[in-house]
Amino acid sequence: AIPLQDPSVRPVQPLADATVNPLAGNGTDAAMLPPIERFARAFENPAGKPLFAILLVDRGDPALDRAKLARLPFPMTFVLDPALPDVAAIAAPYLDAGQEVAILASAISEGVAPTDPEETLAAYQTALPQAVAIVDLEEDGFQGNLPLATRIIPVIKQQGRGLLTYGTGQTAASQLASREQLRAATIYRQICLLYTSPSPRDRTR
Repeated sequence: AIPLQDPSVRPVQPLADATVNPLAGNGTDAAMLPPIERFARAFENPAGKPLFAILLVDRGDPALDRAKLARLPFPMTFVLDPALPDVAAIAAPYLDAGQEVAILASAISEGVAPTDPEETLAAYQTALPQAVAIVDLEEDGFQGNLPLATRIIPVIKQQGRGLLTYGTGQTAASQLASREQLRAATIYRQICLLYTSPSPRDRTR
C-alpha cells in the first residue's frame, strides 16, 4: 500500500523540515536528536512547493528486492511491522540507502489489555530504534479511541517520533497530537499494489 498525504491538508506540524539535513551547519550532535530528526530522509524543496509524503508498506516478503526499492530516486518512508522476526534485517537496506522507516502499529488496538500500550511502544522502539514515526492501522487502530490515544500519544512524543493516522477530520489521536504539539499528519489516500513473488524460473532470467 502507498498512502499519500493530501497536499491541501496541512498537518499539525510537518514530519520533516524542508531543509537538506537537520544537522547541516548547526553542529548538533546527532546522537542527541530525536529519531524523527536524526533518521529523517534528507530532501530539498528550494521552490517551496506544497509537500506530500509517500509511504510504502513492506509486509516482509523474503523475495522482495529491498536494495532496489531503496535506490528509488526520491524520498520514501518504508513502513514495517515490528512484529516481524527479522524486521531489523528488513529495514537495513532502506536505512543503508538513506531512506526512512516507520513503525506499523500492528499490536495496538481497542482490544489490547490495559497495561499493553506502553509496553508495546517500548518493544517497538527496541525493534526499530531508527523509526521516524508510528503509523496507525486503517481499521481497529487507536486513532478513534480517546482513552487509548490519551495513553499512546505522550509515549510517542517522549520517544521523539511522529504520528500518521487515517481518515479525514479530527480524530481523537489527531486532536491529542495537536494539543501535545506532536508532529503528525493524516494519510489522505491509499493505493494498493499487489506484489507477487517471482517464480524460481523468473528468478533465473
